[in-house]
Amino acid sequence: MPDTGANSQINAPCIAAGTSGTNVSAALTASGLADEPGSVMVNDVTINTRGDDNAMGAIAVLNDTITLNGGTITTTGNWISSPPSPTDIPVERQPGHTFQVS
Repeated sequence: MPDTGANSQINAPCIAAGTSGTNVSAALTASGLADEPGSVMVNDVTINTRGDDNAMGAIAVLNDTITLNGGTITTTGNWISSPPSPTDIPVERQPGHTFQVS
């Protein structure tokens, strides 16, 4: 996973992450502090993740902002959580954080 803390812009063809077993996998995350939020902008990027349970394509946490312009997010794997957790989906926006897709 790219270290995308602080403020970053990514223009790349593909970002991929994978796990084996029940592990958390996030291909793209903006990581900031409560008083210094992080932001990431990606343009025309394909994000692929694989793994059981928390295989996330992109996640915004801790007052972060992720902006996706074009591209795709694909996650594969088996849901182990019952019921599936909110992070068993390609994108995650926790309360108070921003996730923009265009």
